[in-house]
Amino acid sequence: CPIHVACSRKGLDIHIIKTLLRLEEASVCYTDRKKNRPLHIACRNKDVDEELIELLLETENKYIKEQKKSSRAEKIEPAVRQLNEDGHTPFYLTVQAKATGAHALIGPEHICLKGIKGELNDKLFELVMASKNHQIEMVRSLAQRRYFSLIMLELVANVAATVIYFIASPPIINEGAQIKIYELAILAGCILIFISREIIQCRVLRSFSIYASDVWNWIDCSSILLLIATLIHMVELKMYEGNRSPLRLLFGFTGVLLLLQFIFIIRTTFLPFARFVAGLASIMLSLIPFIVVSVMLLSTFTYSYLISGLRSEDCPNFNRCFLWTLDGFFFGMESFSVTPELDILFGIVGVIVLFNVVIAIVSNTWVDSIKKTRGIFWKSRVDVLLQYSYFDEILRAVSFNKPIFKFVDQHDFSRKDTVWQIFVSIIMHIFWFALGLVTLGIFWPREIRHLILFAGMKKKK
Repeated sequence: CPIHVACSRKGLDIHIIKTLLRLEEASVCYTDRKKNRPLHIACRNKDVDEELIELLLETENKYIKEQKKSSRAEKIEPAVRQLNEDGHTPFYLTVQAKATGAHALIGPEHICLKGIKGELNDKLFELVMASKNHQIEMVRSLAQRRYFSLIMLELVANVAATVIYFIASPPIINEGAQIKIYELAILAGCILIFISREIIQCRVLRSFSIYASDVWNWIDCSSILLLIATLIHMVELKMYEGNRSPLRLLFGFTGVLLLLQFIFIIRTTFLPFARFVAGLASIMLSLIPFIVVSVMLLSTFTYSYLISGLRSEDCPNFNRCFLWTLDGFFFGMESFSVTPELDILFGIVGVIVLFNVVIAIVSNTWVDSIKKTRGIFWKSRVDVLLQYSYFDEILRAVSFNKPIFKFVDQHDFSRKDTVWQIFVSIIMHIFWFALGLVTLGIFWPREIRHLILFAGMKKKK
């Protein structure tokens, strides 16, 4: 078809394609021998013009609406959901070609992630990193109610598990109290949500080796297993009514991993938290060589104090002498009169030099980590989008186009022309915010959902 040939030509004047569509609007839905529509053909071009993609989408949408009015017309599937002979959607071809101009296909109106699995996950990440427009459209898609509610569900589950665990465990450990039924039910429900998330992530990646290569996945799995073990232990303590002692070590490890898992969730949801977590992790890793060298230097001074024979009270053996030296490193020496030369050298090397080195390391690492944060954050967002797309067909069956949702999204609650309108605006904002909290954000207006997911980002294209 002429429209297919035109869409395959690189650098062709957009007005020629407009003319072809004006002459025969139905051609936007024509397929070639391999079941490719014009949109499929256009998305194969890495340098495709975003104006061409928008033209094809708008023309097709207009044509399908006109056909729906006709009772005899057959139902036409939008091109974004149409599979060609190879089983590929236009967005699949976009990712494969890394076509930055086709960012509209990842937006909420057209998103279809069929076939984006395995190696294409990395290509999608590279495409998102290369295009600011793709980032904006992807966040807009995640802000849709069907995806946003799942983000909130996961966030609430982590908050609930952490809060309930830290409230319930201290009385059980220290006072011999028993876990309450509602606490048991909440923790069990959170565990089911966590397990479902890991299973879905494994299915999306389609490779256990890729899944296992991520350290955070190991933390998640360890947290889930320890939480299950701790929950079983809590039930046993409840059944035996004080005849068994609580395993403090188990409770401690579970609490630490729950906090790490919670940190991971907020890292993937909010960019400011991602920056902080990435910076903290980078600093901890960069300090490992510094800590090793510092311990060696402290050991050298420990040995020097030990063989001097002048610190026999503080240094009866190597272990106690090392602890005394470490105490002097952090809090300073009490007296320089016993071994003045060694104490002064220790003050210069062990305190002044090492402290300035650690300040320099932390400062440089923090600056470098800011550059890495962007990649970590967007990789997490791509993973979240792909995981939630697993439920796409189910979620599409749930209608979020009812009048109540349209009213929430379209009504302007921010008008403040009069005192009465200011009062109504405040009341309505409080009402919808409270209702959104108990419905996982479903009743939050679009502006609030965007505000949460665009935190720390620039929305301008």
